[in-house]
Amino acid sequence: FVPIFTYSELQRMQEKERNRGQKKSLGLQQRSEEVGSLDPTEAAEEEGKEVIKLTAPVEIGMRMNSRQLEKYRAALEGLLSEVLLSTQNAAK
Repeated sequence: FVPIFTYSELQRMQEKERNRGQKKSLGLQQRSEEVGSLDPTEAAEEEGKEVIKLTAPVEIGMRMNSRQLEKYRAALEGLLSEVLLSTQNAAK
């Protein structure tokens, strides 16, 4: 399954990710203000414990007409098989 997104859908997804990032940074800022009364060494240790988790894999979509699809079919099949192989190897 290869998802195909329009440009406006990609923009919407990017905007959602930016909003999530802004909310997270605001939460971190509020926490750091609350923790501000701690010893500076404790604050540094607290910063070192932060873990960043990715919420979703990156997806790229494109549109092709039938002529373009015929022209690039072999290359697309090769890319797809590489991705599927690497996914299967990572799952093992």
